[in-house]
Amino acid sequence: MSWVGRLLLYFHDWNNIVNSIIRTTTTKKLDALASSATSADNAPFRPLRIGVLGAAEINYLSIIEPVSTHPTALITAIAARDKSRAEAQIASFKASLPGPVKAYGSYDEVLADGDIDAVYIPLPNSLHYRWAVAALEAGKHVLVEKPVTSNAREARALAAAAHRTGKVALEAFHWLFHPAAHTVKAMLTGGEYGRVVSVTPTMFLPAARGRAGSGRHPVPVRPRWRELDGLDGPLHHHHHHHHHLPQPPSPESGASTGARTGTSTNAGQSAQDGQQGPERTGTHGLGFKVLEATPRINATDKLIDDAMNTVISFSSGDPSDDDDDDRGSWETKAITACDLYVPKLFGLVPRVWVPPPSVKIECERAEIQFTNFAGPWLGHAIVVTPVTRDAATGRIVSRGKKGKPQKCYVGGPVWELERDHEDGGKAVGEEWWTTYRYQLEGFVRKIREVEERREEEGKKNEDEDENAQNENRDVVNDEARPRSTSSTSHSKHGRPGYVYRGPWVSLDLSVRIMDVIDAVYEKAGLPVRGE
Repeated sequence: MSWVGRLLLYFHDWNNIVNSIIRTTTTKKLDALASSATSADNAPFRPLRIGVLGAAEINYLSIIEPVSTHPTALITAIAARDKSRAEAQIASFKASLPGPVKAYGSYDEVLADGDIDAVYIPLPNSLHYRWAVAALEAGKHVLVEKPVTSNAREARALAAAAHRTGKVALEAFHWLFHPAAHTVKAMLTGGEYGRVVSVTPTMFLPAARGRAGSGRHPVPVRPRWRELDGLDGPLHHHHHHHHHLPQPPSPESGASTGARTGTSTNAGQSAQDGQQGPERTGTHGLGFKVLEATPRINATDKLIDDAMNTVISFSSGDPSDDDDDDRGSWETKAITACDLYVPKLFGLVPRVWVPPPSVKIECERAEIQFTNFAGPWLGHAIVVTPVTRDAATGRIVSRGKKGKPQKCYVGGPVWELERDHEDGGKAVGEEWWTTYRYQLEGFVRKIREVEERREEEGKKNEDEDENAQNENRDVVNDEARPRSTSSTSHSKHGRPGYVYRGPWVSLDLSVRIMDVIDAVYEKAGLPVRGE
């Protein structure tokens, strides 16, 4: 986390009295741990125990602070290749880390720790796939930073590993869990403004870190990236945001984005199937084609992009099929601009005044401007402007009055489905929750669903075994007893099992996004990362 990000977070916490909330939550968790350990009469406190692979700078913002305000999550281990770095991070944030937190000198030690339920992976991109799969195979749930892997081939293999192990794997696309994003998506899918014509996102970050021209890391670290084949750039770190922006739904399926033309995007497909082919329709009848991809190449490494501008066409059906109009086909263009390292003013002053990430979505009957989509917890605005288009050309001929800025920090159309009925119907979230806190909430709840279902299935199997034994005994006495017909969706006491209905980033979506990113690199004349 840069000094700018750290300053913004500290101001946000001070303004919202978050430190007081952290202290209160920490005290409650410590009391629950102590009570659970000393009294058999109390219900056991079973928090989600999280291990962190890497003492990354972003850890406080992305995982430590969110966990510190969550009532049923704990960080119990941090690992670094240099154990002293893990120890230093634990010491620095001890006030936000209740209970014992282990420092490990290797990532394997975290995976071997039977007291850890889930891992968070903030490692360099090239290591995401290796350690995410290793964690899944070790029986851990996984929250892995974006991009989920280096390329689409790895993403498919990761999805297959998650399916095989039955564990939760989530790409840490935090802003998609915020109510503001759901508000915009509801506008697009509601039909009031017509179909989406174009999406124009922009994201600029000042070159405030490292040495001039160094890219993602200072120059001395560059050789290590080459050894790991972890080619880097804004397309992976921040341009990745753009392809998660709301896309127009398919008329048939309501799918949210396209799949790479020329590569199958079935997440269940064999990881080895990554061969190129002619352009064709992707998953859910959606296709795409990268029309332009213009990088600004790093000054010291010609294989790394410091900035990337693209034009991508998303469409329903096969772009080469002239009969698509008969099926109500549509085309939407995404025009993206991303600069992860905006050059310093006069080569000296970081341009910290660059505008926040924003996206303009042009629909048939309105323009929607979503300001600060990547960090809406710091403040955002959603402004709708009615437009009238020429029926023949589609060009805007008039604009109406801009609507008042809309904001949404709590609840929203998606979290509303997850309203806490056990807490008096309280809406999910708080005004001060960051996107990372919302993301953690979804991650913990999804794991709860999976684990409760696993536990219930185990109980059902035990009941069936017991019934079978009883039947065998009764058959001997000529008094056969019918087996239980209880459903796996209900508990032993007849209560429905918990099903998480809140926001989620599926691995299928992560795979399709990596398809787009691979295609952009190819169009730009750069190697697909990790290949």
